[in-house]
Amino acid sequence: MKRGKFSIAVTGILTALFLQSCGPVVEFFNIDQRVPAEFKVDIEDRSIAVFSSTDELKDSLLTDKERFISDSVIMLNMALGIAEGLESNLKLDTGAINVFNQTGSDRSELDNPSYIKSLSLNSSSELMFVIEHLEIGMMQLYKLTGDIADSGKGITYVSLPFNAEVGLYDGYTGNPVLRREVADTVYWEVITRMDLKDEVVASKLYSSLFEISKKLGSTFSSRFFDSWITVERYLYTYDARPWSDAFRFSQEFKWKEAMDIWLKLTDEATPMKRASAAFNLAVALEMMEQYTLALEWLDVAARNYPLSGIPGYKSILEQKVEKGQK
Repeated sequence: MKRGKFSIAVTGILTALFLQSCGPVVEFFNIDQRVPAEFKVDIEDRSIAVFSSTDELKDSLLTDKERFISDSVIMLNMALGIAEGLESNLKLDTGAINVFNQTGSDRSELDNPSYIKSLSLNSSSELMFVIEHLEIGMMQLYKLTGDIADSGKGITYVSLPFNAEVGLYDGYTGNPVLRREVADTVYWEVITRMDLKDEVVASKLYSSLFEISKKLGSTFSSRFFDSWITVERYLYTYDARPWSDAFRFSQEFKWKEAMDIWLKLTDEATPMKRASAAFNLAVALEMMEQYTLALEWLDVAARNYPLSGIPGYKSILEQKVEKGQK
């Protein structure tokens, strides 16, 4: 999470809601929460190159327009997208990561450490992303019956599946760090003349696939970096000095000081107040990324009083604990 010592960013209090006349006030706020990278590979401060594989590729412009067969330009654009995505996330200048073509698309060559080391030497890179395979599937076109406002035009929905295999290699050892399959389907909604032949529609869509393939590469590279999502959380507070002081500390990102107060308030006389203090401790511990301890305090809250937000919040914390154990 972003912000200060505990990496947390509170973007503002949204609203306050009275649960009941003698009950707590619920103070909502947004936080920017860190989502760990899907691929946990250290690529910071490493020289990187990206390779497309152009061995035995066919140019889809010269083949059946309803099927895009592994075009070298499409693969190269995906490689450029990977490079651009890495440059953006690593805060590098445009063009800092070089893109090359290589012809060793046969698995036996890519599994040969000597061949990988030669790529590393020739590209002056420690890590190499290699698009090993790219297959564009059969284009499917679905035309809606009927014209649009009697204009002689209609809507055609087009789908195009694709499958790519990308490997990341260590130039020092020549061994793969990881290999992943990237599979998805591209969709278009096209307004065309009803008498336009399918192969003409396909050929017109071909050029747009160049830019799409670059975005696919950039999306893949983003999976190596943490991301941030905005989520909503809330705290319970009461119209009394200790509670208002703790809430003020939370607004100033001083979670330790707020926790010191909430910890004392867990000895309150009423079960609802004890539960409220324990719930707030759970939230503070989540902000500090101590998810297991946060879950324990949420259980304390549940044993004291059934606050309405406990079940949903418990599910969130359990998911975070589970992810942390993987």
